[in-house]
Amino acid sequence: MFQLIVVVIAIALVAILVIAGIWFGGDAYNDGAARASYAQNVNSAAQIEGALQLYYQDHLKNPQSQDMLLLYELHDQTYLKDIPLGDWKVQPDSIYRPIEIQSVESCKTMNRVAGYDVTVVPSQYEGCPPCNGAEGSQQLADAQTFKSYPGCQFIQ
Repeated sequence: MFQLIVVVIAIALVAILVIAGIWFGGDAYNDGAARASYAQNVNSAAQIEGALQLYYQDHLKNPQSQDMLLLYELHDQTYLKDIPLGDWKVQPDSIYRPIEIQSVESCKTMNRVAGYDVTVVPSQYEGCPPCNGAEGSQQLADAQTFKSYPGCQFIQ
């Protein structure tokens, strides 16, 4: 009977520690997930850029197709081993993957993880500035600066 009580208490203590870790360490987990996602996107973009450079060196011209069709073409011609996950926008002069922002907090986290100072963003935007000339962004002195933020709002 004593061993059963010890086991129940041990399980309860472990459960309490797990819940406390999730409750108090939630920001660390969110930042970790955002950093992993950001790093994956940066690495995928570098792979696509390398494949485009190899294609150019072999053919002395850029490929004719764009976006996902271009990725399939690079994959078929063995310039890319695997097609990166997501919906990529690829042109000869730009490579990016539009990120999906679920909330203002996730947008702010993405900007912070990318190394941008979210404290310079006016308080009305809560760390997630508009970057496409949306209403209100024209009055911002640094509106052009915010266009480089990876997690900026595209308000219609």
